[in-house]
Amino acid sequence: MNKLAALHMRLGVIYAIIGMTLGNFMGASHDFTLMPVHAHINLVGFVSVMLYGLVYMAFRDQPVTRLMKAHAGLAHVSVLGMCASLSVMFLTGQAEPVVGIFSVLTLLSMVLFAVILFGLTKKA
Repeated sequence: MNKLAALHMRLGVIYAIIGMTLGNFMGASHDFTLMPVHAHINLVGFVSVMLYGLVYMAFRDQPVTRLMKAHAGLAHVSVLGMCASLSVMFLTGQAEPVVGIFSVLTLLSMVLFAVILFGLTKKA
């Protein structure tokens, strides 16, 4: 499981760098149009993804399942898709349905993580 945990933690820190960079640009330009994107990339991207990695590291003796791999793919596609579509929506007023789709996918990835976590902790 170490590779999956490491993937989440590495991507989580990349999301943090992107979110903080966006925050710095917004502050410097005094243009806060993309504040919701900044918040989502930091909270959903960095915090959630880093927590996925830390949980998977805590259970590193468990084998990586197909559900865990599916969760990883869905989590990262949905974070990137939601943040990209949110950017388009706030900059152009377009893409609201796409934001909705990626928001549901983000929720689904958390539900998958809940199923995985409950499975890993059922004997505790």
